[in-house]
Amino acid sequence: MSYQWAATSLAKASETEKIIEDMLSSWKGEFHNMDWSRRLSFLEQIDENIEFSIRRDGLSRELSQKFTRSLIEEVKSSRLICREQAYVYLNSQDETHRQTAQMWLVLNERRQSSREKNTPIVRVVTGKEKRTAPRQEINLPGLIASNDDHSQSARLLDVSMGGARVATKGGPKVGSTITLHVPLFEPIAASVVWLATTSVGLSFAVPQSGILF
Repeated sequence: MSYQWAATSLAKASETEKIIEDMLSSWKGEFHNMDWSRRLSFLEQIDENIEFSIRRDGLSRELSQKFTRSLIEEVKSSRLICREQAYVYLNSQDETHRQTAQMWLVLNERRQSSREKNTPIVRVVTGKEKRTAPRQEINLPGLIASNDDHSQSARLLDVSMGGARVATKGGPKVGSTITLHVPLFEPIAASVVWLATTSVGLSFAVPQSGILF
């Protein structure tokens, strides 16, 4: 694939949206036919082309993130399924894409990396509780559903492979079983291990590295 067209277009175009529109017109069809590994490699090449053509960090990053967001929206994936997809989402302009990708990597990357030794680093442009895994701060909207079919809105504040801290009002009781729903994820079974005034602590029912496979 030749990327000379992109260099010419980027050099002459004056509006970001026009550039994105032209890039999508040229490449969205090919992007649809790729798996996520090829999509990641494709976007790495696009990033290099944009940086070479513009030579302005702020503008090149903006174009890269907007283009990535637009391609993700074209694909219309219902959930995250692999490491390569997560790294694509990390460079999207959309905050939910980035936050969900971070959560996926926290829940999956540690075990996956232990299975895949020497895997190269890929594209990234940008109560008492016994914790057995480090926590990653997250800011994602979600929903907590109880076994009695009662559900309430929630927001994930941090997450680890074993559990999460979730902001919610009038949360379920300690020891109760719930299902956590967040964008681009399969429903996650969990139990409530502690309560605070505005948040609850969740322990996932099973290690979460396999919830999406």
